[in-house]
Formats: sequence, C-alpha cells, structure tokens
Amino acid sequence: MTKYTSGSAGKHQLTIYIGSTYDEPLPADFLADVAAGTPVLWLGANLWQLIRKYPGIGFSTAMIDDAAPAEIHYRGVALTRNPAAGGMVRATPAQGVYARTLAEAGLPGGATAPWAQRVGALTFVAEVPFPYADFDDRYRAFADLLFDLLAPQTQERHRALVRIEDVGPHSDPAQLRAISDYLQSRNVPFAVAVFPVYEDPKGVYSGGVPIRRTLSESPQVVAALQDMSAHGGTLIMHGCTHGFADAPNPYGVSAEDYEFYRAHVDPQGDVALDGPIPGDSQEWALAGWRRPARSGARRP
Repeated sequence: MTKYTSGSAGKHQLTIYIGSTYDEPLPADFLADVAAGTPVLWLGANLWQLIRKYPGIGFSTAMIDDAAPAEIHYRGVALTRNPAAGGMVRATPAQGVYARTLAEAGLPGGATAPWAQRVGALTFVAEVPFPYADFDDRYRAFADLLFDLLAPQTQERHRALVRIEDVGPHSDPAQLRAISDYLQSRNVPFAVAVFPVYEDPKGVYSGGVPIRRTLSESPQVVAALQDMSAHGGTLIMHGCTHGFADAPNPYGVSAEDYEFYRAHVDPQGDVALDGPIPGDSQEWALAGWRRPARSGARRP
C-alpha cells in the first residue's frame, strides 16, 4: 500500500483491501478514494483509519470484538466458522447512512452481529475470512459476494472444485493415487497444489537429521502426479520450497511455513504475520528467474 497513488483504485472495477495486519498505516490517497465512492471490498482490520479521517462518511465506529462467532448466516444458509479464528471487527453505520447487512455472525449466547455490510460502494467484511477454513466454511459467503461485485449477472450455479493441498516430494504416492482414483470415479474435477522441494533443515520429523528432497529424487511421487493429471487433475505450482531459507517461518518445515511472507509464533502459541520477505517487491517479482538467488534461498 505504500506506493498507492491517488485514483489508482478508480482504474479498476473493484479494489480489495485485506486488513490482515492490525493498524498498518494506510495511505491518505487510498482513504480519500474510498471516501469518494470508489468500489472497494474491505476485509478485516483498520476500518477505523477511514472513520477517523472521514467521520460519518459510512461508518461511525469500528473496533475489535474478541467474541468469536462459530457460525455465519448468509442467504438462509448457516456456514461454519472455527472459533480459533478469533474475534472480528464490529462496525456501526453512521447515523442516517443506509447500510445493507449481507451476512450475519452468530455470537456466543445467541446474539447476532453484521458480518458483511454494504454502504454505498464500500463492502465491508468483518474479518479476513480465510484462516481455519473448512469445506462448509464462511469463506463460501465471501466467494459469493465477489459475484455481486464483479459479475452480478452471472447465473447461479452450485459447483465446487476439490483442491489437494501441499503435495510435495515427501507425499505418499499410494495415497495420491487413491485420491485420484476416487475423484475420477465420481467425475469430480480437482486441483493439486504442488511444491517441488521439501526441506526440514532441523530434522523436526527425522530425529534431528536434516532433510532436503526434490521431485526429481522422488520418481514415484512424480508418477503419481502424472497419473492425477491424466485423470482430471490440474497441477498448480504452490511455491518452490513452501518455506523460507533455513529459518523457521514460523515452524521450519516445508508445507508448514510461508515462502513469500514472514511469520513467527508468539508467546501465546499463535502465528503472527510480520510482513513480506526481505527484498520482496513488484520489481523483484517481475525480474523473473534470471536474477541471482536471494541470500539463504535455495532452488531445485
């Protein structure tokens, strides 16, 4: 957000702001564009910065409520929400401002509170609805809201894609084949999120012995992936090592770490997000793979 310039959001059909970092400073130009009516989907924290700058423009208050909803009600459907996701942001519309409640959160004790609201061109969701997601999770309400904002004329169809997550050189090829055979037998399309290098530099799962394994060293896994691709599966690149160098991020094992974001475990045992990895930038990403590897990074 630090490079945001005035009017940038207005060049697009919709801008999505993900408030995953508490009180991260927001550019004044971005707040001005939101206040001026640029279509924005705002997820989670920091709405209070907009309110302080433009009181009464849409919401009068926004604050963290630690009460953890266990259910989200959307269009007559009760969707689950893991209470481990914590609380949410309680936002109150300004007096005299029309706010449409799009979804409600079921709070402990039976009370409800808005989970998704729309005021003018601003759609506000009271959390980032991705952590602790399950198959019948509230992220489905978020996904459906995107149709209203991006393609409101889309015909309603109830379809789903199964995603097989965190497949790498350490995966069990027999299990992968069993998954593939079952999904094919049910005519279910599926995606497979694959990373090519598995690293456990501290030997967390190998008795202290460092482990580094690539797909080229795991021919049975490769054969299973080829079988999945031939039976309706779509392979998706899911990072390279699914971790960052040799440092715990936050745990130190591929598929349990972030690769393009820094994180640590706080004293309460929760994962805290710290920010992009050193050197990460739009220029770095666009430079492609012909650049020197970053310090400490490894490639297959």
